[in-house]
Parts: sequence; structure tokens; C-alpha cells
Amino acid sequence: MGIFENEVYYDREKFSSLEFSYQRDVFLRIRSWVASVPLEVRYDNARYRKTILKRIEQIAGYACSGHIPAQDYMGYIYKRGFSTFFPINYRRGLEWNIIAARNGSKLAPQKMKIFLNPAIDKIIVSPKWASIIKYNDLNRSNYFWFLSQYVCDILYSDMGLDAVEMAKKPLIEEDSNENRAIISMDKLRDTSVDKAIVVLTNQLPDDMPEPEYTGKVGEDLFEDSEEEVDDVGNAGDIEDIGRYAYSGPINQSEFDEEGYYRGKDDDSMYEHRLNSNMAPTDYVDQVNNYEDSNSNEDGSTDDSSDMGEF
Repeated sequence: MGIFENEVYYDREKFSSLEFSYQRDVFLRIRSWVASVPLEVRYDNARYRKTILKRIEQIAGYACSGHIPAQDYMGYIYKRGFSTFFPINYRRGLEWNIIAARNGSKLAPQKMKIFLNPAIDKIIVSPKWASIIKYNDLNRSNYFWFLSQYVCDILYSDMGLDAVEMAKKPLIEEDSNENRAIISMDKLRDTSVDKAIVVLTNQLPDDMPEPEYTGKVGEDLFEDSEEEVDDVGNAGDIEDIGRYAYSGPINQSEFDEEGYYRGKDDDSMYEHRLNSNMAPTDYVDQVNNYEDSNSNEDGSTDDSSDMGEF
């Protein structure tokens, strides 16, 4: 079974049950595949651009079809960009990360720590925090991911996000101002965390006794006094993910002679568009227009050989 055909990766409940390390491994396999090209392609600027953009386009198609690891990757690549031809778009990265987190990704919240930390901090100083810990069996290693899911689920609804609708947006659209993207969403985040606190509080049984008052607040309420790190998802920043080994490249039999993913059929990555009778976005024109705007007077482009974080 191909990595993009595994039904578990399209199922929110099943995917959220996978350990952080397993989800991370799938993400790393996809990320490694995107950047792994033959040397003759790597040193041919035109072929290199075409190959990388085609692979990102394929992943975007599967992300729009509900493939959660692909959604993880789109959140990552929009935050980081790729060389000179796939620009950063922080807001788009946040949108994809919210979609992935809402669907059970344990990596996505780690990629949004700067954005989510104020929301998490507000929850852990709320009046019912001690009861929320006890009722949901929270500890230092799982509370961040657990609370992030609630916040992202509400953000997903309030922002009207939908993976299929993301296909209508341009694949390439530069917006490298991270602060502007975060500031523009602060109000939405703050509203969402207030709703999350209400939901978490209303889940508590009416007959649940109040925990004994200890004078502690926030993380100090956890019974485990030492910092724990396990596979639940509060195990460091996703920025460090490049240090982790992955289980190996994707099975090469899944790809055609040019290195593009075969899929179940030629139109598998556009299945969501075909089913909704929605015309596919013309990514080719977008790529060409972006390259034209960044070309030199002689028609060449400044294509760095730096592969960045990949």
C-alpha cells in the first residue's frame, strides 16, 4: 500500500491514535522524498524547479483530499519555503497546521507553538484547570497536544477552514511576514481559547469533587514533579525535527520514471476536485508567472543550490 493510499492517514480518529514518533516518521518520509532527486536533475535548474514544484503540487492535492501527513507537510513547507521558487506564506502555513491539528496531527501543534502558547497559558490558569487535569488524565507530556486540539478545532470552525476549499487558493503566493500573520489571527485565537475553556469546563461531571486546594497553579498542579518527554507530542519543537532519523525512503516502486508519485490512477491527487465538479487550480500558470517575475533581464533565474532545511 502506498503512503498516500493508506486509509488510516485519512481518518481523524485512527490517525490521532498513532504515536508522535510514528506520525513524525511518516512526515519525514514525505519530506525526504520531496528533496531527494538524482544529481542530473539537482544540477539542472529548470528540471529541478519543475520536479520539486510538481511534487509539492502532488502533496497539496492529497492534503486537499484529506491526507493528514500531507496536511502536516503543507503547513511545514509554507512556513519554510523551498529554495527561491517556493516562497514562504506564514498565514497559509498556519491554516494548514490548524487543519492538520484538528485532524489529529501531533506534529502540527509543535509547529505553532509561538501562536498557540498564549492560548495554552490562558487555559492552564483557568479556575477549573485542576479538575480538567484530573478528568482528562493530563500530565506534562500530553497536555499541550491535548489542549491544542481543542483550540484548533474551534479555530477550524470559526475560520471556516476546509481542506477541499484550500484547493481554490493559489499554490504559490508569497507572504513572508510572520508577525503580520500571527497578529491578524490573535483575535481569532483569543476568542477560540475562551470557547475551548467553556467546552472543557462543561465536560466535567456535575458530581465531580473539587480537587484539594494546594496553592499551585498552571504546570505546578501536575503530580509529576520532573519534566517528562514521551511520544504523546510535547517532546520539543518541530524546528529540531531535522535531527531525527527516519525509517527510510518511500518505496521507489510507488513512483514513475521521473520520480513523481503514481497514485491509484493519474487523477488520484485531484479526486477531491473532480468529485466536487470544481475546476483544478492552474498551478502551471502560477509557477510560470512567479518564475517570470523573479527572472533576470536575460531570462535566467537566480536559483540557489541551497536546499535550506531539507
